[in-house]
Amino acid sequence: MADGAAPLSAAGRRRDRLSALSDDLLHQIITQHLPVTEAAKTAALARRWRHLWSSTPLVLRDAALPEPARDALVPRVLAKHEGHFRTVALHDLRLASLDRELPGWPRLVAAKHTQELHLANRCQANDILPLVPADILRCGSLEELMLGSWAFPVDLSRGAGVSLPNLRQLTLVTAAIEDRDLKHLITACTALEILKLAGTTANRIHLCSPSLRCALVMLSRDENLAVVDAPLLERLVLFLPATPAMVKIDHAANLRVLGHLDTRRLHRLQIRDTLIELNTMASTTTAIPSVRILAVTVNFVILREVKMLASFLRCFPNIDTLHIEYGASCQLLAGGKSG
Repeated sequence: MADGAAPLSAAGRRRDRLSALSDDLLHQIITQHLPVTEAAKTAALARRWRHLWSSTPLVLRDAALPEPARDALVPRVLAKHEGHFRTVALHDLRLASLDRELPGWPRLVAAKHTQELHLANRCQANDILPLVPADILRCGSLEELMLGSWAFPVDLSRGAGVSLPNLRQLTLVTAAIEDRDLKHLITACTALEILKLAGTTANRIHLCSPSLRCALVMLSRDENLAVVDAPLLERLVLFLPATPAMVKIDHAANLRVLGHLDTRRLHRLQIRDTLIELNTMASTTTAIPSVRILAVTVNFVILREVKMLASFLRCFPNIDTLHIEYGASCQLLAGGKSG
């Protein structure tokens, strides 16, 4: 050590070793291991760190921000970050506050090439749902989109339209959307692989997608689901209500996993043009030979449900794994009658 040079402290040596890492590794440390508020402070550490924060794709999750300052921090971080946005996850979105503090935020999110976007509004039961910003539906960089408590524009296909060519995963929770607009949205997402729907206002859900591989659908009262044309669909997971619902499967040649089907009379299954009933016999028009895993809810105390189970099984002749949930407990918990 040269004369007069102050010895480095242990903390200083550790800091120097950290600063000696490549930019790629430091970017990973900033995005994956630091809350966004702490990540922003790294620019003040030393000259070596100054450019890293601004050049690191932003990962912003409001759940990681302190509650009292959340409303102020979200627009501030979005406005000040100079680089692209990788993830913006706002699961406790106060839309009025964000609109006030950062007007034009949807355009900013789209312009920053956001890849993963979660927007869940904080809404009360009787609140009017806000409209999805048009810029969000035309954010071509998006690969994953989750929208909670939003309303979609009416006649979506006739307006400025949807342009989400890279979207692979779409989740809608509590969404006000017309049947034709939901169909258009799914069809317009040409790379879509995973679809999750829960609590939409659509009465008829049509799955028509050449790329879709997995669909998780929670049907609401009187909703109908039709797999119209989904040649790559492998998994169809259903959460059915205790009210009438129809599930129709037309074209799904690659379907491997299906459930839960319910043998109660409230839930009906149609395969192509045939409604599956108690005495439906196996045929080429009612069979889906690709299915290997099936989940069914049945109450073995009720003869009609046992017979309905047999009809379901005849439709899926190549099952390897059968999951059966005994439906009596579900009915008792719901206050229903087993008879």
